[in-house]
Parts: sequence; C-alpha cells; structure tokens
Amino acid sequence: MGTNGGVKQAEVVQPNAREWIPLLDAIRGLAVLGIVLAHSYHASWISDKYNNSILRAWGSYVPLLNIGVPILFWLSGLVICNVLIRQHSLGIPGSYFVKRRMIRITPTWWFGIAFSIGVSILTGVLHREQPRLMSPIEWLTNLTYTPFIFKQYTEVGVGWTLFIEVQLYLSVISIVTIVKRIAKDNTHALLGNVLLVTGLAGAIFGHHLDTGIWFTSWWPWFALGALNYLASYRRCRQWPAMILAGCMLTCIPWNDLNHLTVLKAVILIAITVSFHPRAGQKHFGIGKSLTFLGDLSYPYYLLHMPFVRHSNLFATFFDKLHLPFWFAYPVVVMLPMAFACISKRMLDRIDKFLMATLLPNKVASGQ
Repeated sequence: MGTNGGVKQAEVVQPNAREWIPLLDAIRGLAVLGIVLAHSYHASWISDKYNNSILRAWGSYVPLLNIGVPILFWLSGLVICNVLIRQHSLGIPGSYFVKRRMIRITPTWWFGIAFSIGVSILTGVLHREQPRLMSPIEWLTNLTYTPFIFKQYTEVGVGWTLFIEVQLYLSVISIVTIVKRIAKDNTHALLGNVLLVTGLAGAIFGHHLDTGIWFTSWWPWFALGALNYLASYRRCRQWPAMILAGCMLTCIPWNDLNHLTVLKAVILIAITVSFHPRAGQKHFGIGKSLTFLGDLSYPYYLLHMPFVRHSNLFATFFDKLHLPFWFAYPVVVMLPMAFACISKRMLDRIDKFLMATLLPNKVASGQ
C-alpha cells in the first residue's frame, strides 16, 4: 500500500495519549508478505523451471494471498482516520496532514524508483542487453505518482496503490473537514454516517465507476477501516461498520464463487468483529517478528518488485547451481526484505530531517 497501508508504524492515538497496538503492525506485515509471496511466485522463470507437483500445489493457493491489498486499504482507513481526527481536535489543518504524509512516503517511493532502475541496469549488463531508459515524461509522472493518469510506464509496479492512497487521503480530509464545519455536536456520529453512506455507494457502484486508476472500488475497505476505528474507541456506534461489511459481502460476485471470494468474506467478518469494542483488540498476543515485519513493510513492498520484474537475473544464477524450488523461491522472497532492512534506517533519517526542516514548528511542539 502502501499499500503502504498508509503509515510507517501503526499507531492508534487516543484523544490525550498516543497508543501503539501491535496487532495493526502484524496485520500489515502479513498482508505485505502475502503480496510478495504471490508476486514472487508469478515470476515466469519459477513457473517455467519448477513445473512440478509441489509448485502446482502451492500455485493453487497463491491467488488467496492477493487479499493483502484490500486489507492494506482497510488498515490505512483505520489509522489515517485516527490521526486526522486527532489533528483536527488540536486545530491542525488538513493541509498539514497532506504535507506530513507526503514527506513520510516520498523518500521511500523515490528510493524505490532509483533501486528499480539500478536493478534494471545490472540485469542488462549481466545479460548484455540494453537497459530500458525512461523518457522525461515518464520520469516526471513516476516521481509525482501520476503515471497511471497519463498512461505512462511505471518503474515500480506496485505504485498504483500509492496513487490510490493519495486519493483516499484527499477524500477523507474533505469529508472530515466538511463534517467538522457542519456538525456542531456529535460530529463523530455524523462522520460515521457519512462514511457508511459513501462506503455503501462505493461497494455498490464502485466497480462500474472505476477505470483502474481511481479509488472508488477501494473506498469501501478504507471506509470500513475508519468505521472500525470510530467504533473501537466508542466515538460512534458499532452498527455502521457491521452494515457496511454486510453490504460488501452481498456485493461479492457469489455466482463466480472461488477460494478468494470466500476468503474475502471471512476477512471482512474477522476484522469487523476483532475491532469491535467488546472484542478487546488490545489483548491479542503478537510476537516481535510480526511487528518488525509490519514496521518494515513499506520499503519491503516497494523494493520487492525489481527482483520479481527482473527475475531472469535469478534464473541464470540458479540454472548454474541447479538449485531446487524450495530454496529458489524463498530467495526471491527474502532478498528484497534484506535490502529493505538496510535501506530503512537511511530512509528514516531522511524522513526525520525533512520533517524537522519543512515542518519545524509542528515537530518542535510534538504535533
């Protein structure tokens, strides 16, 4: 998601205190890991070289891992709504929220583009091929999250989720701002109703309006996450989230029933129930490895695509060593994780520097 899932660390902020729920990081980490496993499996050299019973058995379950994408949008709605409401309560304008989010995600995004180009050049050199060079318009659109609008080549293949994320940010900012101005009392209840109505509209009409580059079909997941946050912290009643989840279930094309649609139904029910106020989501026991994976998920998500896209680099290497599938496949999954670990410290320092430079007063005051 972003999917980055929208944030670098899943923090849930109460009105007067900052609270970190490890479950959120664990969900995001597992969602990203599932996406990476699915993309790595679809690298053509794996299917061509390891066409055996083990691979075919695993391949039948790979589509289920794509459920990680909508889960990231749900998680983004939960956390972003939380942060935005808290900032509004402190009198911080929506423009600051946008600036802060762009400062947080852009260094890693640009690093992902540079990293992908570097892997492309390395692959070209090793295979004695001319690496592909982007045109000026491709550079401009890639750096500004807009290649999908102008139908340009995307250097980082998962960039569409960040493009959708930016649209979701702007949409929820507009909704929260309008609700705050209209409602004098009980603003959270009105916000919940607006999220419910827009979420229902997205679930029913989103796929008809979505052309592949807009957020309409993904808005129900984002709205459900926001409603889960409002209900979990008793800012509004629980029934809006239940109604929206129920509508999303009925909108699943059951006539084309498969494992993925069933899994979507299970996930919808599970996340809605687990973040119900009485479910006590704070009491889930989560290991440090899962929370670490969640904290690493954003650079891991962006940096895995160059390894998948240029998988012929691995094919040549593995052909020479005659490596089995059970070793080759995990290498493609784990190698970008190692690079993400190395890059994260550097990127976090860049984030802090930009925050202190571009938003010094806010940083100094703890906002």
